Amino acid sequence: MESTKSDRERSYDIHGAVSIKLVGRDPVSNIIDKTLSLFRSAPGVPDLTLVLGEYPSQEWKPTGTLVGDRILYDINSRTTTDLRTKVTEKLEKSETEYVLAGDLRIPGEPVTVYVPNLRKPVTPGRSFRHNLRRGHLRRALLAETGNPFGMQQVAHQAERITEAVIEPFLFYRLPAKELSLIHATAFCSMGKATLFAGSANIGKSTLALQFVKENRAFLGDTLVILSEKGEVLPYPGLVKLHGGHLAAFPELRDRLVRGTSGIGASLLRGELSSSPGDAIELLPQHEMTELFDDVTVPKHCEVEKVFLVRRGSFSDAKSEEVEAETVARALSVDMFWEIEAAPWRNGQFVYSPSAATGRDFAQESMELHAKIREIIRKGITGAKCHRLSLPIEAPVTRALSLMALSQGR
Repeated sequence: MESTKSDRERSYDIHGAVSIKLVGRDPVSNIIDKTLSLFRSAPGVPDLTLVLGEYPSQEWKPTGTLVGDRILYDINSRTTTDLRTKVTEKLEKSETEYVLAGDLRIPGEPVTVYVPNLRKPVTPGRSFRHNLRRGHLRRALLAETGNPFGMQQVAHQAERITEAVIEPFLFYRLPAKELSLIHATAFCSMGKATLFAGSANIGKSTLALQFVKENRAFLGDTLVILSEKGEVLPYPGLVKLHGGHLAAFPELRDRLVRGTSGIGASLLRGELSSSPGDAIELLPQHEMTELFDDVTVPKHCEVEKVFLVRRGSFSDAKSEEVEAETVARALSVDMFWEIEAAPWRNGQFVYSPSAATGRDFAQESMELHAKIREIIRKGITGAKCHRLSLPIEAPVTRALSLMALSQGR
């Protein structure tokens, strides 16, 4: 029986500030639903509507003014089309990645994003043949027992949609509600939140896993939301594991083989032991609640401490107290690089409406960044702020001893 429209719609309320509607019942939309599981809500009037597996209409075709090398902006319909490849004389409809109706960056304006071309899971037979040709006998046998790696492309597309559409939307819309995304790991104890912030690859996910293992309440391992009143709101998402996590937390192997039984479980455990990095890259991402028992996610916590972590050619690890203004500047710049400057996160569609309509994108961004910096500054004014400097080769857990040392001052 064909599903009704209501069966294909799911709604999410991000802390009463932004509402999202997801349309689609397919493997990609199911992973996005899992990513936003904390925010599931009754249907309402959405700020952002994500329609997966469909074009705006059957008659729709890519048209508009060329902005950059693979973006079209139609000034009449105010629609941006993001193509997978550079625009040539012949526009292929099948090359469409996103179609955006509306402007992500204008507060209060509803936006609908269509993602017409969805990835499909790799079938066990295809996975078996592929791995056998590449000489991966154990992975080929795994495919025959359940194919745990068949969702890799699907998971990657779901992650791309989250990073290229949902999180930029939050970045632009939350400041109007006196809230801002923060690139940080955060945990909560006795109603007080501690943040470990910093750029990519400093070890935030490792710290998050350690805190949850110690039964600290979990707020997020990559992004959280901060209010100008000093509240940290959770944004847990899915955890990105890597091979080093299995060495630090060997108990995760048993969690990752859950749902696989018999010889399949034995084969997967062997793959995780011999090639942990490659195996984890091929497995779907997980909610923190799937990796540890009794994970608590509070509704909010008052920010008490902020640790700005950086790595470099330091002779030794050290902690120094810094002003909230210093940390606010660093965190706002980090969010700029994460959302607007990182080429892997989004395409040119973010600024295409400005470029096509003659608005000053740089001025708009400067005003937004000033707003975000002020929200962060107000939010952490009452917190104790420290900068932790770690040698490049030092384990991130060294930050825990520095944290304890700073607390003793």
